[in-house]
Amino acid sequence: MEAPDGDLLCSSDLKKAEWYISKGLAEKVSDDPFTIRLNFEPSGRAVGDVGKYYKQVKNNCCVVCGSEHSFHRKFVIPSEYRKLFPSVMKDHQSHDVLLMCTACHVRSNMEDMALREELARKCNAPIQEKKLSDPDLRSVQSAANALVNRSANKIPEQRREELTKIVQRFYGTEGPLTKEQLQEVSSMESRVPNKDYEPHGHKVVQFFSEQGTGGLVTLERMWREHFLTTMRPRFLPELWSVSHNQQRLTIRKQENRIRQQELEMAGLA
Repeated sequence: MEAPDGDLLCSSDLKKAEWYISKGLAEKVSDDPFTIRLNFEPSGRAVGDVGKYYKQVKNNCCVVCGSEHSFHRKFVIPSEYRKLFPSVMKDHQSHDVLLMCTACHVRSNMEDMALREELARKCNAPIQEKKLSDPDLRSVQSAANALVNRSANKIPEQRREELTKIVQRFYGTEGPLTKEQLQEVSSMESRVPNKDYEPHGHKVVQFFSEQGTGGLVTLERMWREHFLTTMRPRFLPELWSVSHNQQRLTIRKQENRIRQQELEMAGLA
């Protein structure tokens, strides 16, 4: 992708390039390599190593083991945190979205739990469920499941009566239960909203957005260093850096293209 004067801005996928052309925002310059030139001045130009990173062509391989099959996108900084960052720190940024094979992707997600638990302790941000299992509802559901199961006729009579009474109490009746009633209970939701639920990601981002914590660039660095330590990737793109956004935001600061509040949240004020 080129600026109106022909200056190279970044490498992009074909679908995105064709979208710019279809919207009248760019015109095709060449087919090999497929190149488009914007019809407007972009908000910023590629500068320094940060700019060079987006100009280079990335290899289609797993950044950990080099496999060239079954790719998944790995978000080095998980979406539960990144989606809460200010726009200037996340929009049009592909630095922390890497290709990984299925096996490495699964292992990486498992490794991420350790850092999530560390952040939970550090930021007083427990990892909670939005819904919790209700023991009483679960008991009723289990009883109904047993009674509608194909092997229900093998249940001893005494036990069948006990299970039936559990479901009858739920309906507030002592009369016979219909097949429809049993099926309704067996398929009902036995989890209820957790009234104490607070999103873990929100509390973590809030913690690092406060003064004296190092800002959100510190949180970014933690996740990138965790990825390097746990996965030891051997095929990362050149110029991939644990301080990538810090460099990019510093450039924006020098060019007066970032708000003071965003600088403070990032930890660069």
